[in-house]
Amino acid sequence: MTELLPTTNMSTDYIKYPLYVRKSHIESYSFCPYQFKLQYVDELEIEESYAMTVGTRFHEFADKFFDICESYNTDQWYDFIPSSFGNYERSMAEFFIDYEINDVLIEENPMWFPAFRELELFHDDLLISGEIDRIDWVVPGKTVKLWEYKTSKKFDKKSLSRQFGIYKLLIEDILGYEVVECVDLNPRLRTVTPVVPMNRIAVLELVDMIRYAYYNPETCKPKCSDVKYFICCVCRSMEEANLYTDVAINTL
Repeated sequence: MTELLPTTNMSTDYIKYPLYVRKSHIESYSFCPYQFKLQYVDELEIEESYAMTVGTRFHEFADKFFDICESYNTDQWYDFIPSSFGNYERSMAEFFIDYEINDVLIEENPMWFPAFRELELFHDDLLISGEIDRIDWVVPGKTVKLWEYKTSKKFDKKSLSRQFGIYKLLIEDILGYEVVECVDLNPRLRTVTPVVPMNRIAVLELVDMIRYAYYNPETCKPKCSDVKYFICCVCRSMEEANLYTDVAINTL
């Protein structure tokens, strides 16, 4: 991998190795460009939140579930739920298992078992990468169904469309399989929702925007609010987040 050469559009203070744009870059920039700068340009260490920890633990459970489930009867699958899970996490795991049992026994879907799990792909021509939670065959060797596991409080249609757009591009360009369906499974909301992926042109425009911001970090200004400030917790002060204002105090 060769080092990028400075251009008139790049801040030479931040010239690094070529950036493989990921969904996390796009989601961070969409939330707040300044957060993106602090996290991915300045490489500020971000403490993992409780919500992030829950999401990670669920992803690990869902992945390991498929390592062993075929060796047991479906009525034993609930025994796979880790004893370390609290009631909240256990209810999410139970929803996931309920859905898989329905797919196997009721729908009698021969393609229910994933073709790939936690698959990481790198597009060396477009410098895009991504890790896909789960890929199922629709027609083996030809068409696929993509899954994303989310444990967030709400269904974010725009965000999921962006993420699936990246995955679709990676799958079709690198593996050559046609993506015919994208689905968000949210065990917290207890929903399984189809998602329309962003089209290729729009994805590439986002990628270009992220790459420009990465090499021109001075353009990354705060896009904050009182609510976002307390959700994010990356800025060290409200003044840094551009929320600080001088307020006249009535001393009478």
